[in-house]
Amino acid sequence: MIKIPENAVFPNPLVKQVIFQVRFAPLFYLEAKVGEFQMEVIHRFPQSELVIRRSMVFAQAVDLSAVAQPEGAIKIWRFKNADGVSIELKHDAMTIHLSNHSSYRNGISPFRGVIEFALAGFKKIFKAPEYTRIGLRYINTGSLQAFTTAALKEGYDSSFPADRFPVDQVTEESSFRVVSRRGENLFLIYQENLHPPTSEDEGGKITLDFDVFSLGVGVDEVLTRTDELHRTIRAEFEATLRDPTLRLMQRQPEDAR
Repeated sequence: MIKIPENAVFPNPLVKQVIFQVRFAPLFYLEAKVGEFQMEVIHRFPQSELVIRRSMVFAQAVDLSAVAQPEGAIKIWRFKNADGVSIELKHDAMTIHLSNHSSYRNGISPFRGVIEFALAGFKKIFKAPEYTRIGLRYINTGSLQAFTTAALKEGYDSSFPADRFPVDQVTEESSFRVVSRRGENLFLIYQENLHPPTSEDEGGKITLDFDVFSLGVGVDEVLTRTDELHRTIRAEFEATLRDPTLRLMQRQPEDAR
C-alpha cells in the first residue's frame, strides 16, 4: 500500500473540494448573534451574504427585508474570502467549504488552522453543549489514461465492480457507495463515480469521495476528533491509490498528462 509523507504537498493534487461540518441542537437565538460571529471572523472572511434556501432555490440579498422569505425557508449566513474558503452558518450547523486545498497541516494556510479559527469564533459566541455530529469530507477527481478496466486498475485500487461491469461498457456516470464503521464512533461514507469520456477528457474520470464522521462529540474534543477523521481519510486514500496516480500527483501541473 502507498504511504504518503505527513508533510507532503502535491503540485498536482486530486482533491477538488474539502468540507468540514459540525452539527448541533437547533440554537433559536443564533440569528440574533450572527453579527457578533461575523465580527469574530471578518478579518479573515470579509465577504458576507445571506442565503435563503427552499427546495434548492437560492435568493441572495444584503438586507433581509429585501427578500420575501417563503414559509419553511432556511436562512444561511455565508462568510467568504478570496482564497476560496467559505463558512456557512445556520441554526443547527456550521460548515466550512474549501475549493483550493493544498494541505491539512502544512503550507501557507493549512485547512486545520481554518477549522480551528472558525471553531474558536463559534465557541466564543454560541454555547452549544456538544456537537451532535462532526464530519470531514474530501472529494477527489482523477483522470484515467483510458476508459478501460485495465487503466482503472492500473491507477487505482478501485471498489467499482469492473470485473462484472467492464469499464469500457459503462455508458453513463456510474457509482459505487458503501457506509462502514471504521473505529470507535468513527464512520465512513465512501463513494466512487466513473465518468465516461468527453471531448475534454478522452480517457474519462474517476471521483473518490471520502466522508468520515463521528457522533456526540464534546466541544473541547472536536479538533482532536477531526485529526482522527483526517487520519482515517488519509489511510483510505492511500489504500485506493496506485503508483502511476501518485507519480501524476507529484508532477508539476504543466507536465501532467
